[in-house]
Amino acid sequence: MMFAMTTSDEEFGQAVASHRATQRMSQKDLAAALTQAGMKVDAPAVSRIEKGQRAVRLAEALKIADVLGREIGDLVGAKMTAQERMGAAFNNVEWRGNQLAESSARFAEELMNAGVLFGEDPSLLDALDDLAVGRPRDSSDFPRWYAGVVRERVWQVRRERVGQGSYTVYPVAADKPGLLEAITAVADTALLSGGEYEALEESGVMVMGVLDTVADEVKHRPTF
Repeated sequence: MMFAMTTSDEEFGQAVASHRATQRMSQKDLAAALTQAGMKVDAPAVSRIEKGQRAVRLAEALKIADVLGREIGDLVGAKMTAQERMGAAFNNVEWRGNQLAESSARFAEELMNAGVLFGEDPSLLDALDDLAVGRPRDSSDFPRWYAGVVRERVWQVRRERVGQGSYTVYPVAADKPGLLEAITAVADTALLSGGEYEALEESGVMVMGVLDTVADEVKHRPTF
C-alpha cells in the first residue's frame, strides 16, 4: 500500500533550503552528508532540488529528512491536506518498517556467524562469562545469552541514570497496545523458519530475501 503526495517540487525544495539553513549547512555540506548516507549528489544537485528543478523520489526525500534531523512531514507538510498528512505518516511507518526488517535480517545473520565461530572453537565461550547472565551453554545458546546481556545492559544503564538524577523517558512497548506486536511482525518478515529455509535449499530455488524485496519496492515508490 502506498499513498501519493501532491506537494510540489518547489515547496519541497524551499522546505529543504529552510531546514538546511537552520542547521547552518551549506549546499556542499548537505551534499556530502547525503552522499555518506547513500544518496550520491553534489552541491549543484542540492541546488536544483531546492529550486524545485529536480524531482525527488520518496526514498530520497526520507533520506534528506534523516540527514536534516527532521521527519518527512516537516518537509512536505506545510500545505498538505489531512489525507496527505496521513499518507505521509503511513509512508514513514512503511519505510521505517523496511529498515527494521533489513536490520533484523543482518542482525540475525551476525548472530548465526558468531554461533558458527563458537561452534568451531567452544573454548571461546569462556570469554563470554557475564556476571549477571553467566555464559552460553554452547554455541547454539549464544542468541539466547546475548538477549539476556542486552536486557541486563539496558536495565543497568537505566539504574545508573536514575542514580545520577538523569531521568530519561523510555517508550515501553508492553504498555502500548499492539506496538510490540507490530515491531515483532516486521522483524519476523526478515526471517524464514528452519524448515522453510531447508525446503528452499533442497528445491534449488534461489532465495529472494526481504532485502531484495525492499530494494525492489524502493525502486517503484512514487515521486512527489
